[in-house]
Amino acid sequence: MINYAFQTFGFEHMIYFFICLGLWIFLPFAGKKFASPSQRKNIVLVLTRFYFGYISTFWSFLSHGLIILNVFWMIFVYDMRCRKYSLINTVIITNGAIFIVGIINKIIGNGANYWFICEKPSGENPALIGEWPYYLVTFQLAGILFMMLIYSPMWLAVNRNLAKEQNRG
Repeated sequence: MINYAFQTFGFEHMIYFFICLGLWIFLPFAGKKFASPSQRKNIVLVLTRFYFGYISTFWSFLSHGLIILNVFWMIFVYDMRCRKYSLINTVIITNGAIFIVGIINKIIGNGANYWFICEKPSGENPALIGEWPYYLVTFQLAGILFMMLIYSPMWLAVNRNLAKEQNRG
């Protein structure tokens, strides 16, 4: 048997990342330029329901990458933008979902650890600092910073459009 250990930010990690990055850029561009409105809707249905039941590095990257692809698709193909309180609403809803999944983990028992709420996952992740429950806080802070980074171009675009509209009026 081959001794396999996935290395965070190693060669394989970077290959998967650049494949996902290429898909994130190419597919929304192609969808905007070449897909009809009905084809766009069908693609969205496939992307929000795409699921892999296998726990392996490739499938994990692909399934998590599809989340980001969905966001880029909605931004660039459908010209959607986040609303003013989207970030705050996302944090509130996510924390509510974490609370519910934590209760489900407790009810299931037997070491249930959906969403890695009850025990820190194995492996290296720079956003998982500390042991339980501290890694939950640091991971959430890293998520908020990442969402702010993604949200900032939309915030700038929306504010510029509002300023242009106000200057016209």
